[in-house]
Amino acid sequence: MRKITSLTMIIIVFFVVVLSTFYIAHEYHHDCDGDDCPICVLMEQCENTLKQIKDGISLGFRFVMPLFFVMTQLLYCVTYIINDTLVSHKIRMNN
Repeated sequence: MRKITSLTMIIIVFFVVVLSTFYIAHEYHHDCDGDDCPICVLMEQCENTLKQIKDGISLGFRFVMPLFFVMTQLLYCVTYIINDTLVSHKIRMNN
C-alpha cells in the first residue's frame, strides 16, 4: 500500500510541476488587465508552488544524493569483486 501511495504522490507532483511550467510559458506574454489580472494571480500561484517544491527537493537532495552516490559505488565495487572469477573470464584450469 505504501508503494502505491508513494507512486501516486510522485505522479501528482510530476504533473503539478509540468502543468505549472507549461501554464507559465504559455501565458507569459498575455494582455494584462492591471493589478487584479486573474492570469497574473494564477501565474504567481504556479511560481510559488514551483518554488516550494524546489526548496523541498533541494533540501532532500543535499543530504540523500551523496549517500546514494556512495552506496551505488560500493554496490558496484562489491558486485564487480564477487563476479570477477576465473570462470567468468572463461579461463580453463587444466592440471
